[in-house]
Amino acid sequence: MNKKTRKNLVLAVLLSVVGGIFFTYFYSKSMVVVGIPNEEVVANEPRVESSTPYQDQMDRCPYDVSVGDRFICISNFAERTTVEADALAHKLITQAPVRLKEITTQNDGPMSWEYGGPDFLEHLPGIVKVAQKAKDQYINSVCTLASMKIFGSTGMDVEEEACRYYFTEQYLEVLKGLEGGLK
Repeated sequence: MNKKTRKNLVLAVLLSVVGGIFFTYFYSKSMVVVGIPNEEVVANEPRVESSTPYQDQMDRCPYDVSVGDRFICISNFAERTTVEADALAHKLITQAPVRLKEITTQNDGPMSWEYGGPDFLEHLPGIVKVAQKAKDQYINSVCTLASMKIFGSTGMDVEEEACRYYFTEQYLEVLKGLEGGLK
């Protein structure tokens, strides 16, 4: 074996080893292991496992019921969260002007540009109104697309509803963060 062939062989082995390590490291980071509980699955009802961020929402409802019952369960959670988010959005829209007047009248409170200050309170109602107007269409579109991964499965609707619940919870958390600016 000549020197050039030996050099190419060593380079090929080195690249293979580095490539294997690289592949193993990044491939293992991207894999999500989803455990399957030792529960009995209802006959003729597929079990949809997912690595989605809203898997926790799906886990709030029992597996040992029909897909229809799981859908109702997760749908109820999603609806309650939507009602809570809408009520908080309404509070932000209606109470920001009240707090702004209070700060202006008393000439007290945060600086104009600070969180909870006059600039924040002046712009908050309009921004929340725009967000409220867009939220349902955005969440519905994203969740419909996400559920297409399991298109045709009877669990598709459960997955879609869990997604709605997840993103509505995220929206609610943002609104709760803004609520502190009213104090």
